[in-house]
Amino acid sequence: MNNIDLGVIVDLPKEHFPFWKDGLRAALDVLAFDYHWNVYIYNIQDAPKVPVNHDFYLFWGALNAKQHQIRNFAHQGLIFGGGVTYSSNLHNFDVIFAESRVDYLDFKRYGIKTVQAFGTNTNIFKPNDKQIKMFDYIFPAAYARWKHHEIFSEEVKKRKAVGLAVGYIQPGGWEKECYEVCLENGVMVMPWVPAETLVWLYNASKTCLITADEVGGCQRTVLEAKACGINVEIMSSSKKLKELEKLTRDDVITKWSHINYAKKLADGIQSVLCEK
Repeated sequence: MNNIDLGVIVDLPKEHFPFWKDGLRAALDVLAFDYHWNVYIYNIQDAPKVPVNHDFYLFWGALNAKQHQIRNFAHQGLIFGGGVTYSSNLHNFDVIFAESRVDYLDFKRYGIKTVQAFGTNTNIFKPNDKQIKMFDYIFPAAYARWKHHEIFSEEVKKRKAVGLAVGYIQPGGWEKECYEVCLENGVMVMPWVPAETLVWLYNASKTCLITADEVGGCQRTVLEAKACGINVEIMSSSKKLKELEKLTRDDVITKWSHINYAKKLADGIQSVLCEK
């Protein structure tokens, strides 16, 4: 099925949107350049006026987000971004794309068409053997409570290691204790950086130490770090993280790349359009 017009609606901070280059963004480029789809991307933060004439609309975000309380378009799907897996909003989507098998099985249980689709941008995230290893541990994650920076920073201190925390700092000092505890424990703190910068920081680190809980995500971090060829240590009982823990770099390249991600998205969208 060629020449599909796809509208993609995301919710990103305005300052991050121009630098958005993760696995999903790279997968959308594959749909545009390799599948020859017409892909239009809209950011809710910019309050865009979204045309109503696309063949399919793909939202990315939490299921219970305000914009998902009604069906906006005839054919639409959701790339599930985390949070609760049950809501009356479920029935406003023709297909749900879940990153983890845990969420995939939840949505399937509710009788919703579901595809497990996820991957990392392997064009950007790859090893750089010439980069100096300056940090023993790195934790790229937004400074939010469910990421548990207190565990990360205290563990780095206990091991007498050099640690780096890097991620989105929430505005207005919200949950500022998440980066303050890093500073108190001698961990270097950096704000969010673009993917092209983050890959250098991964490669300057020996191990990616991840401490997020079950709702804290960080599956993307696992894939990025493994794609860069550095060690990944998971200090969490999160089943979503554990299902990725034993992947090798070769596994990520062959099964969890942005190219595989694009194929899963294409298959799910086409299956909906073929039913209509």
